Amino acid sequence: DNRSLGEYYLNDSGLFVVPDPWKPAIDTERLGNFIANEEQGTFTDYGYILRTSDEWQRVHEGQPVPEQYRVMAYPAPEILREESKVQPEAAAPTKAPQPVTPILLNGQNSAERMKEITDRLETGIQEL
Repeated sequence: DNRSLGEYYLNDSGLFVVPDPWKPAIDTERLGNFIANEEQGTFTDYGYILRTSDEWQRVHEGQPVPEQYRVMAYPAPEILREESKVQPEAAAPTKAPQPVTPILLNGQNSAERMKEITDRLETGIQEL
């Protein structure tokens, strides 16, 4: 909300240098409203978003997710721990996996591309 945005800019962003005794005199809701209008920002269910000139950075693309960010059950149930220690007797021979073929889309708009993807998925399912 505007008040939280104003408080962030006033107290945490480092963009405003205001003596501490003066801060209570600032209407943080009006400040947040002014900032949101100036930045053309939008409040969402997930926070505040605005367009910047910063480029998108893909931090973990192609790398394993660091342990502290993984979502998993902890601790693992005893049964699963014991099962993981047992080696399978003789695994049945498996077929070699089919090569992955990238989908190159030719559609001119999102509706055409979505139809193309759906058609490819249906074809793949029928082949199975």
